[in-house]
Amino acid sequence: MGTLSKLTDELVVITGSFLDMKDILSFTLTSSYWRNMFLLPHYDSYIWAPHLARARKGKFVSPFIDAQLEGLSSYLDRTKYLINDAKRGSLTPSELCSITFAFRFKALAGEFWASLDPYWQNHGLSYMCRSFREDGIVVSPDADDSLEQWARQANMAITWRMTKSRQGKKGAYLQINRWPSMVIERDPETWGWIISN
Repeated sequence: MGTLSKLTDELVVITGSFLDMKDILSFTLTSSYWRNMFLLPHYDSYIWAPHLARARKGKFVSPFIDAQLEGLSSYLDRTKYLINDAKRGSLTPSELCSITFAFRFKALAGEFWASLDPYWQNHGLSYMCRSFREDGIVVSPDADDSLEQWARQANMAITWRMTKSRQGKKGAYLQINRWPSMVIERDPETWGWIISN
């Protein structure tokens, strides 16, 4: 123990910043010295900020979750929160409203709907975007959106609501107007949300 306690701050920081989460957990479970060193507030930004950056790399983190992370005081707490949140499989209404989704119709929707969809008109090079407002209205951030223009001409509001069942199956679903409810899933690789029917 005497040798470990003589390690310089710089060596502790370097060691901690390069270990992965599993190794840090092993160190903290087997050595009170390492547990104390890795959990000291003094080292938080040096050890845990790189872990938070690595945990986020290539992952989708919604603006809603970003706001939750900003409310936490340490990088260690932010890292733990983010890792735990990645396991969550249900999308909350507040989080839904913080995200702009790329959207396209499936080919099975038919020729009329495909004619309104830039994905089918531009060979998959562009998508429509949709935002879900807290007042239950679905909107497009693009004023030239052909589906949005069609809905305005038809004097139709596009609304959304969360449902707890679909065709008798329990779960978390999203319904647009009176169309069939859609499944909400999370991509385990990117942590992004997929809404599909």
